[in-house]
Amino acid sequence: AIRFWCLPVPRGQPGSNQFHVEVYHNSSSNDDHCAIDPEVAIEKLRLCRRKWDEHMSLIPYPHKRLQACLEELESNGMYVSFLFDNNGTIDDVVKFHASVNLLALNGPVTRALAQNEVDIFPNTPLGLWVTRWLTHIMSELEGRMYMEYEEGEIVRCNNYEEEVIVAALLDAGADATVFFEPLSDYPYHTISVLTLLEAASSGHAPAWEPGMSLHEVMRNNLLWFKRHEHIFGCVCGFQDILERLASKSKVKLRFDVGSWVECNVGCQHHHEWIAGVVTSCWINGGQPYIVTLEEGSVYVPVDTDEFIRVPTLRFQVGDRVECKVYGEDDWVSGIVVEQWPESDKGRPYKILLHDEEEICVAKIDTDNFIRAQIY
Repeated sequence: AIRFWCLPVPRGQPGSNQFHVEVYHNSSSNDDHCAIDPEVAIEKLRLCRRKWDEHMSLIPYPHKRLQACLEELESNGMYVSFLFDNNGTIDDVVKFHASVNLLALNGPVTRALAQNEVDIFPNTPLGLWVTRWLTHIMSELEGRMYMEYEEGEIVRCNNYEEEVIVAALLDAGADATVFFEPLSDYPYHTISVLTLLEAASSGHAPAWEPGMSLHEVMRNNLLWFKRHEHIFGCVCGFQDILERLASKSKVKLRFDVGSWVECNVGCQHHHEWIAGVVTSCWINGGQPYIVTLEEGSVYVPVDTDEFIRVPTLRFQVGDRVECKVYGEDDWVSGIVVEQWPESDKGRPYKILLHDEEEICVAKIDTDNFIRAQIY
């Protein structure tokens, strides 16, 4: 006889914190999770769907409805996809709730812990699921730091449903700005990425200081963990979090790709500034910039004048110069008509060429491309 196993069963009172859908994988022919008659199996599924719809109708807040849906999907996966419209995937569910009410993506949340509700920081669905994703990764990191591996062995990070949820929330428009805002006070009495990072490194990794953002602390810890080469594969999961947050953040960087800038490549007490061109933004663990210098390139950790700034230009408006326009030895004379032109953001000069009576934009301020006119 055909038996239908692992049938989802509603438990608890709809609308209460105790309500959930139970999926028991070791079911027997005598429990609620099994049926022999197809009609009985279908009726069990219909009952579960009715109870779930009733539960949803009794939850008053959009962000709590979304949280309840994601909790079920994270716990039971495809076994409860029939509770939702379309294909019942995490992406489908997040998009649906965002289309009904955008507050579902950014409302306050709590997490049940030892029968108590604990505040999450940042107190949004994104904050909750980033924290839960990071919890898994930190557990892996902590465990693997004390394991022995063969030389050259690659250790990969496991995949988690939280990663899919974070990606879906960000794609649907969840606000990641709070991860980039400077914190003046430590978020005590909460579960946050700060408390997780401190616990995982036993306090050895770079700590939070007033004025630092969550994202900045996470980047500093990523660099610390990367020094442990045997867990690098696991660190990749941590890096994914930072890059996803950065790519979807609403934080506007000061410099665009192609901008001519100066970078501080010195140490804390000795600044050494070298000019270069911004070639990438929000990359390699959420670094704001990669800047290509004359020799090599550097990562810029924070978008402040302490690390990256607008360089002082060599020529003023009205100065006569020569520009390399066409080829290796083709220098054309002209006059500087504008510094940092708005029409070409990040470019140092706009130059009126004498011979061609055309406008030329100098991309960088070095003698290889622009120099004082030789008479």
